[in-house]
Amino acid sequence: MARFVQLPVHPTVKEASVARAVICDPKRRTAYEPLYDTDPQTGASVEVFYADRALATSFGTRGDGWFWWACQPGRLPDGPPTGPFATSYAAYRNFALDRVTSSLSRPECTRSC
Repeated sequence: MARFVQLPVHPTVKEASVARAVICDPKRRTAYEPLYDTDPQTGASVEVFYADRALATSFGTRGDGWFWWACQPGRLPDGPPTGPFATSYAAYRNFALDRVTSSLSRPECTRSC
């Protein structure tokens, strides 16, 4: 049994709000529960989640597995999810490595930033 929860958005923010499914069934296997992590400095967050074949197909990918996507507070995800991966650890590790490589490829900020 799932219910949808509307996440609060600051009243001055005009971006789209996000709805997430909250699973209330105690019989559901915890092995497939999503993982959330938030950067304490920027507030950016990542969601690592399992998608079955039907959900994965709706993303335009083949096969089931673990995916990740990132978003800024109060906004929808930055793009389509990345994946599939065989494990949630592999998905999260790919996210972490992606963030490290993207930050290394950015030019250093100067006083004119």
